[in-house]
Amino acid sequence: MKIIQFGENVEGYTIRVLNEREIRAAAGILFLFTFISLMMILFKGNFLMTLYRLFFFLYSTGKEKVVTHATKARSHKEIAK
Repeated sequence: MKIIQFGENVEGYTIRVLNEREIRAAAGILFLFTFISLMMILFKGNFLMTLYRLFFFLYSTGKEKVVTHATKARSHKEIAK
């Protein structure tokens, strides 16, 4: 059993499948915010957008891990019953 797994189980495939469209959309949004924050630093000397971008990135990354661990804990409790 692997602790960290990516993707979803899709009928017809023997391996876990990633949704490439979602990955590209998330990367594009993150790139846009990063680009805007870098332009604000260069032209205005304002680091506020960088703080927001960093907070959003860390929040979204942490939330995924918490949901995954909570789901696994719930499934282990159900198996124990």
